[in-house]
Amino acid sequence: KKVVEKLNLLKGQQIEMVQKLLIQAGWRNKDAIIVYAFFSFVCPVIGVIIGIVAMQAEFFESKLMNYTMPILCAYLGLKLPIFVVGKKRKRRYIALQRALSDTLDLMTICAEAGLSLSAALKRVAGELELAYPEMAEELSFTSLEMGFLPDRNKALLNLSDRIELEEIRGIVNVLIQTEKYGTPIAQAMRVLSAEFREQRMLR
Repeated sequence: KKVVEKLNLLKGQQIEMVQKLLIQAGWRNKDAIIVYAFFSFVCPVIGVIIGIVAMQAEFFESKLMNYTMPILCAYLGLKLPIFVVGKKRKRRYIALQRALSDTLDLMTICAEAGLSLSAALKRVAGELELAYPEMAEELSFTSLEMGFLPDRNKALLNLSDRIELEEIRGIVNVLIQTEKYGTPIAQAMRVLSAEFREQRMLR
């Protein structure tokens, strides 16, 4: 943290973009952005050192390749943190996609049992904790937001921001519409569940 603050490694617009990516990757700790900024600074430096060592050891037969090693390693070091975050985000999204149909089935049961949307999300999060921890975390967070945000729809929109998947956007839109017009949630959930299960099988 001291290194990041002293060197002023965090800058305006970049912070917002990186913070969003970190949250989507599942790192919502307040220090995640500091850790990312630190490694964004350290990795290119380590890359340059490795490149210089490789150049002096004449790793390649071509002199041109040996001289470009420090630049190449520095570039790879610069891209490494965002690559790691991107890979983590992709793996998380795949896990969330796999959980969708089962999540909707459970939400349908909860809706038919007469639970409110917030209570249903909380209950489903508890049921999915072992099988799909990523989805359980997101639903639990949404349920909490519904409890303290003045606009319940804002909590649902935050969910679609954290998970930029077409399926999640579809679920959020359906839930907002059912909240707005008072239509039965269970029926909409059943249709979506069947659709997502078919998509999963096709994938």
